[in-house]
Amino acid sequence: MKKQNLVGAELTFKELDDLMVRQGYESELQYVSDLSRVIEKKYIGYTFDMGLTIDVLKFKIISENEKDPENTIIRIMGSERLNC
Repeated sequence: MKKQNLVGAELTFKELDDLMVRQGYESELQYVSDLSRVIEKKYIGYTFDMGLTIDVLKFKIISENEKDPENTIIRIMGSERLNC
């Protein structure tokens, strides 16, 4: 699944992160110890090309898992690419 095909997809943070890392992206989650910050801002960032490209995925929470936040189900609502 390519990033642009993710809009509308429902998956967990863990599934999204695994997918993006397999495609060669660095995950914001590896630098954030607590997912609550990501959940609050409603978007997650992935970098590519040694940080020169940032893909921002906006999401909506479908089913929150308070005991295991990585398994919170989200729907990808949109994406934006930023080039530095």
